[in-house]
Amino acid sequence: MERLPVLMTLAVLAVSTVAATPAAHASDERRSAIVRYGDLDLSNAQGAGTLFHRLRSAAAAVCAQPAGRGDHLAVPQYQHCLDAAMGDAVQAVGEPAVAAYAHAHGISATQGTRAN
Repeated sequence: MERLPVLMTLAVLAVSTVAATPAAHASDERRSAIVRYGDLDLSNAQGAGTLFHRLRSAAAAVCAQPAGRGDHLAVPQYQHCLDAAMGDAVQAVGEPAVAAYAHAHGISATQGTRAN
């Protein structure tokens, strides 16, 4: 497998805590990024670390709030999205070295909210 779609759901946390407004529902969407890793040896810590950082960058970009959003739940939503995306991605990769690297950095392959 040379690429991994990193999927995450935005604003799931906020839907139950924000009044039912069009703005709250407008952010309920599924976004993704393609992370290529065919050039990496995932059986060692160096390759696992490189992939982890690629996944983290992709998750950060996908989980970023739309410009001008500025509500007070942005930081908790972002962190929830980032954690879920990373957990899902690590689980999807399925490589023990990547899972170990992620675990050492506070990410569990089971903390994602992957919906197939």
